[in-house]
Amino acid sequence: MITLKKNWKNCALTINSSINDAIANLQKTGYKIIFVVGSNNQLLGIVTDGDIRRGLLKGYNINSSIKNIIRSKFLHLTKNFENINILEFMLDNEIFQLPLLDNKKKILGFYIFNQKNYNKKIQNKLFILAGGRGSRLKPLTNKTPKPMLKINGKPILEHIILNAKNFGLNEIIISVNYLSNQIKKYFNDGSKFGVSIKYLEEKQPMGTVGSISLINQIPKESIFVINGDIITDIDFQQMLNYHEANNSFATMAVRVFESKEIFGFVKTNGTKIMGFEEKPIKRTYINSGIYILHPKSINLLKHIVKHEEKLDMPDLFNHIRLKKYKSIIYPFFNTWTDIGNKDDYENIKKTKFI
Repeated sequence: MITLKKNWKNCALTINSSINDAIANLQKTGYKIIFVVGSNNQLLGIVTDGDIRRGLLKGYNINSSIKNIIRSKFLHLTKNFENINILEFMLDNEIFQLPLLDNKKKILGFYIFNQKNYNKKIQNKLFILAGGRGSRLKPLTNKTPKPMLKINGKPILEHIILNAKNFGLNEIIISVNYLSNQIKKYFNDGSKFGVSIKYLEEKQPMGTVGSISLINQIPKESIFVINGDIITDIDFQQMLNYHEANNSFATMAVRVFESKEIFGFVKTNGTKIMGFEEKPIKRTYINSGIYILHPKSINLLKHIVKHEEKLDMPDLFNHIRLKKYKSIIYPFFNTWTDIGNKDDYENIKKTKFI
């Protein structure tokens, strides 16, 4: 439940680092905290995933200095602390990483609290898109729907459901189409997994979001939507808090993606060579396949699908933008893999977090 980690150097950066360095570190370690250290391991401040999101909302970008988002005032424990219940202290202050320092502010380690199974029940429903044919995974999907391919003995879909349950999501709707009986037979009503599951059956493929229009009873709360081929330990509660705090109509969870150009760039002024940039790295956001949608988006979808046979999520976000409803990104740094092809599938089977 609470663990003292001594490997704090894995989470440490210097004051000259960038926000992108912090993002890369968070994605690598999964601890949701960065320790900004000076000489002699003195802790100058901390940066959490929430600090990064707040910085991006203020207009900083991933190349901005970490100095813009560092938090110099933070809760911590000293080496000779006494008469304190660490669990109670962390829960009372709603923190899940707590630095341990000596009397000279040198970092000795940090306590982490396993947040799973301690989240309040979330009233919002989770909609899982599991109707695709998984063509890029053939022949593995010739007789098995992609969400039912197994990783460490469990179908992909089961990993999604169990992670959602860990963060308080108990009411689940699954849209099915291709080989749907296999999914229904395995999960049934969800009771053996500690959740409630209902199904919506697409008579024909409706795109990556069209099936949501099949919901008859529109919920009062916003709905979570996730693709049925995603392996992640995203914190659904944290994403919901962010969505609600920003009064968003639609929120898309995104990841920072780096790609390196295969050629060096030549900088010119007319025909004069001004300099060179050797194989620059391009950083951008990619869609992670995880969303939160306002209940009114279901009525919007019902209207759109009357005129379009298939509808993908980017199309819905474009409609939302044209309606001038607020849509935002939610950058997150938890473990995440989109199982799009056989290489992705083989690689995720080797990971340790599942």
